[in-house]
Amino acid sequence: MKNLLRIGSTALVLCSLVALASPAPAAPPDGKGNGAVVLTPNPVPRGRGKTPPALAAPVISSCASADGNATATWGAVTDATKYSVEFLVGYDLTGDDGCADAFLEFEYGTTDTTLSVPLTDFDNNFCTEEEPCVASPVSITVRVKGLNPPSGGPKGSGAPQNNPFSELCVILADSCV
Repeated sequence: MKNLLRIGSTALVLCSLVALASPAPAAPPDGKGNGAVVLTPNPVPRGRGKTPPALAAPVISSCASADGNATATWGAVTDATKYSVEFLVGYDLTGDDGCADAFLEFEYGTTDTTLSVPLTDFDNNFCTEEEPCVASPVSITVRVKGLNPPSGGPKGSGAPQNNPFSELCVILADSCV
């Protein structure tokens, strides 16, 4: 019986607090109220979604340049539904010494565990269209991370995925390394 009284008195106190904290009835500018209660939302900050647990980093089993393509292959990651593959490409813009002094990053998405990209995709015009100076890569490295986008609509819940990348794999090393 003591527990019932304690619960009952706690419930009575909570009901009293709710009644005291309730907003006043709304009244139009002419002062004649209709008895409606206006509820305003509680300004509680909300996140963009539940952050999924981090996936393991993929392990690249091979990467190479052959037949005009840069190819990387890695082992499947448990729970990954797709992969983000990043190529860091170096260019020699200061001379013909073969040393990379400018870098661009190229990102690809795939559901497979192998990605092959034509080397010509990495050629870049660092000048103008009127006076082109297309440079080809002198170095290429690749890294991969597994992704598992959360569900929750056409674009997911928007929760970040801070999954780790694989170790870098060198496809083409410049002569200055």
